[in-house]
Amino acid sequence: MASKSGANSGIILKPYLTYDTPSAPSTNDKIKIDSEGFSRNSTELTENPIGGNVIMKTTSEIGDDDPGGPLTKTLRTNDAFNAAIMNLLGTETVTNVNTAAILYEHSAVANTTSIVNYLLWAKETSSATVAEYKNALMTDLALEFNLNDFVKATGTFKASQRLITGTTSSNANIQSATEPTNYPFIFRDVDYFWINAQAGAAVQGSDALAITKASVSLSRPMEYVDEARGTAGKAAPRVSGEPPFIGSITVTCKEKDADTFFTAYDAGTEYKASLRVQGPTISGAYKHFFRIDFPRLKIVTEPQYNLSSASVNPYTIEFQCMAALSAPTGMNSVYPFVCLGNDRSTKYLA
Repeated sequence: MASKSGANSGIILKPYLTYDTPSAPSTNDKIKIDSEGFSRNSTELTENPIGGNVIMKTTSEIGDDDPGGPLTKTLRTNDAFNAAIMNLLGTETVTNVNTAAILYEHSAVANTTSIVNYLLWAKETSSATVAEYKNALMTDLALEFNLNDFVKATGTFKASQRLITGTTSSNANIQSATEPTNYPFIFRDVDYFWINAQAGAAVQGSDALAITKASVSLSRPMEYVDEARGTAGKAAPRVSGEPPFIGSITVTCKEKDADTFFTAYDAGTEYKASLRVQGPTISGAYKHFFRIDFPRLKIVTEPQYNLSSASVNPYTIEFQCMAALSAPTGMNSVYPFVCLGNDRSTKYLA
């Protein structure tokens, strides 16, 4: 058995449909990442040593486990992490949008009433060992869009169990698993953030707000609850957030040339918006893309315009996501809505 470098370690992320029944990694399940922090996250149980004629603890047992952790990577046009994004929201639809069967749109709509899929996360820990996390769910997603840089995604995951023996994944099947053909998304000047009144017409090019960067946060808190239930392991998780689905988008503009959003903050004005990143060409006019629609946004914290430079200073606006009463014009849902365009005809989720 030999240690492995990070670059030479295989990592897989595989969706499956039924709780506790993952299958071995294979085609399209391998991913490349920037960093990860998955662990068993156990607590320690110790007895009080009073009366034992000692001055140190004399016991140590494992208490609760809370397996999972963060994962940071470049957002790409077609890899296994996209399954985790669909898993966070809960429902995926694939639509063929042109007759030549070149471009497909993978749409994810929030489903707060049930869990549709689970994820198997596994990594090689040496040349002969694997750590595997069963029944994983992405509970938080953070996306960072900085001009002329890779779009970065950080997902936080929870799992029911961490295994180092009896795993579905092995060094052999992780190494033989493949990564799909895909490309990194880069935030460029051709990309856009369109925003207008929540009750207005569909957002369009004339609604573009020039920004230098954006941060998106989506959260669907889940928890695995320990139960004495006559069998080992944890049962399916439950939604734990209050509310169950939370989101925000923060954008930065290079300069403050109007009081529009300060006035909107004072007045409680509501908006809808769309953030889109374009990828490489698929064929002809069809290109890869990643888009997030926000049907209802409100500024609940005053925009930040602070003087820190003798030259022109930027300002930042944070919008909180709220559920629309009905899908507004140009939007497909009352909740934040993710759409990924590529040449993949099959779903990411099982």
